[in-house]
Amino acid sequence: MKMRTAWNKTIMSALVLMIILGSMGFGSASAAAVKVYGIQAAGPPMPFYVKNTFQLKPKVNSSSKTGSVKVRYKSGNVEVASVNSAGVITAVGAGRTNIEVTAGDKSVQLLVTVKSKVKEANLSAAKPKITVGEQTKLSTRIVMDSSILPVPPVSYQVSDPSVLFVDASGNVTALKEGKAEIKIRVEEKTAKVSIEVTDIEWATTTDQSRFERPAWSADSKYLALNGALLNAQDGRTIKKMNNDLAFAGNTLYSWNNEDQDHETMLIYDSAFRVQRKFEMPEESRKFYTESRYVLSPDGQHFYFQYGDRGIFDLDVQSGEVWGQVAPDVDTAWDMTIALSPNGQLLAVLGGYGYSDHSRIYDLRSGQMVSSTTQQGAAEFTPDSKYLVVNNGSGIAFLDTQSFATVRELPGEFEDFAVGVGGWLAVTNENGNVDVYDIETLEPVRSYATKATKQAQKMGNTVDQPISLTFSPDGRKLVAGYANYSYSDNSADTICWNLNELYLD
Repeated sequence: MKMRTAWNKTIMSALVLMIILGSMGFGSASAAAVKVYGIQAAGPPMPFYVKNTFQLKPKVNSSSKTGSVKVRYKSGNVEVASVNSAGVITAVGAGRTNIEVTAGDKSVQLLVTVKSKVKEANLSAAKPKITVGEQTKLSTRIVMDSSILPVPPVSYQVSDPSVLFVDASGNVTALKEGKAEIKIRVEEKTAKVSIEVTDIEWATTTDQSRFERPAWSADSKYLALNGALLNAQDGRTIKKMNNDLAFAGNTLYSWNNEDQDHETMLIYDSAFRVQRKFEMPEESRKFYTESRYVLSPDGQHFYFQYGDRGIFDLDVQSGEVWGQVAPDVDTAWDMTIALSPNGQLLAVLGGYGYSDHSRIYDLRSGQMVSSTTQQGAAEFTPDSKYLVVNNGSGIAFLDTQSFATVRELPGEFEDFAVGVGGWLAVTNENGNVDVYDIETLEPVRSYATKATKQAQKMGNTVDQPISLTFSPDGRKLVAGYANYSYSDNSADTICWNLNELYLD
């Protein structure tokens, strides 16, 4: 029994010794360290494009009987190509880098060249400067590395979405004044373009110290101002006539309101060539300021002040004076004549201090229908709903049914204008042009030139614009300046684009 116990102890001791020797490297050949003799590996085939992947399959020549040897991978530049522990290479960006493959004490370097599918990406805008509400089209030029590669879709990023909106087709809409950058990214290529949005559509100089009553063609394409005919789309002078000008519909009329022995009215065709002319009667040559005449919307009647004798009607077709329209008017020297756009009402308002001379006439009946204590410059709203008067202490709105004053915007204003969008524009003593909602008199928007804004910022005194007018379509507001330093580019006439007022 004792011998068996001793024998068991001997066997256990031998086993422990074998384990210890094995851990020290003195075991069998199969337990010895694996020796690596060499590595064979091939990198990805060309072209190897960004976002492509490739599985490395290295062959390791070693002393391992099982052929299983641990392999490690490392990228020299992960911004060009990355590699994971399983040997999968991912192309990240165009360029060259080495992928190191290591097994035991051996390693090999694989040169990997990554190409971009996109060789070139360009972005441009048809118009780099647009006005609020205007659209422009983006153009992209994508050059692929190979003609067989499909062009990837393009998406747009806008630096300031409050200024510009871009749809998936590259149509850009200007939302408000400012500047924004649009960028595209195609693969790792980027391209960008800047677009400026302004609310000034154009600026021009009419070379006149005055800013006479402006007249628009019905289609809003042309503006007659200071004896010149302007293209209302860009402010270019089409024709200098040095006469007073007016439109009836899209037909242009001209004459001179100075007291001369002979005066001719000219009527033009659509190309602004004289189509017809006639010598005006002596009576119609006796008015002196632009506030004392008005042409009817159909171009058939020319109403004018004849000295202190009242308001007369000149038949444009026959060239003859039909007679008095307002015979009971004791004409004030600075009276205003205003005709409703529907051609039915004629307002004859006395100047400041002559409120008892203000009358309203129905041209259909030839009768005076009302009188008012309001005085000053006046015009009807485009829908003929209100007669609007700058009475020196505010802008008063008279309902054309009762001719009662229904609302008033207090203040002293150099000039005002009313537009079809339901807008009232007034000059502000700080140099701005302020736009209000006609029905509520709530402020909607203020407009100012860069020069005016700069003067305001420096705390300098700024002159008001001296005249305002809306285009018939309500999309433009033109302001005249007596002091060029408060307009832009030494221009005396500024046209603001009003599309922002119509954006939701």
